[in-house]
Amino acid sequence: LRQILPSHMLQTRLTLTGWCLIVVSFGIGLAAYNTASNILFLTLSLLLSSLVLSGILSWVNFRKLQWALQAPLHLKVGEVGMAEVDLANGKTLFPAMAICFRVNSEMTNETERLYMQQALGAGESCKLEWTFVPQQRGSFQLRLSGVQSQFPFGFLQKTIGSDSETSVLVWPARINYIFQASPGGQRIAAGVSRKHAGLGNDLLNIRPYV
Repeated sequence: LRQILPSHMLQTRLTLTGWCLIVVSFGIGLAAYNTASNILFLTLSLLLSSLVLSGILSWVNFRKLQWALQAPLHLKVGEVGMAEVDLANGKTLFPAMAICFRVNSEMTNETERLYMQQALGAGESCKLEWTFVPQQRGSFQLRLSGVQSQFPFGFLQKTIGSDSETSVLVWPARINYIFQASPGGQRIAAGVSRKHAGLGNDLLNIRPYV
């Protein structure tokens, strides 16, 4: 049912390897019934059980996983920005493997994939880095649109939808400038500074500029 009518938050699709496995299973099943060979029946049982086991292990792989998208604090046009996906495995026994995050932003209009390079043990957490270079200033949205995995055998691709998003403010790019004082200017004498209020218009007790 998930193959024919996938939902928005949970999709399970057969990969090319999975379709090949089903075709081979049909061929071996026909040969087994025509020849009544126990070896072919055992082979058919092995193929079908591997497909079922793939679905069970992929379901276990996603259980008790928590993730969050963190935006960079400071970002300027033309500078490399780095966002992070915080991933935590809340399982007490099984690790999480072969997790892939789909991320996109309004700055690039392209969907990128962040792959978890190694297994995440039970009770552990990790961070996945996403780098990008903004080309214009303004306020933009960073989105984490889904989490994918083909664990364990690559027969099924399971996708969990995620509507996690955060906003980032991109400041204008840095520019080089040189201050040139007017050559015809004349400095005005300010007089003697005092700590008590007087008749002039000088500001009192101004804290240092930070």
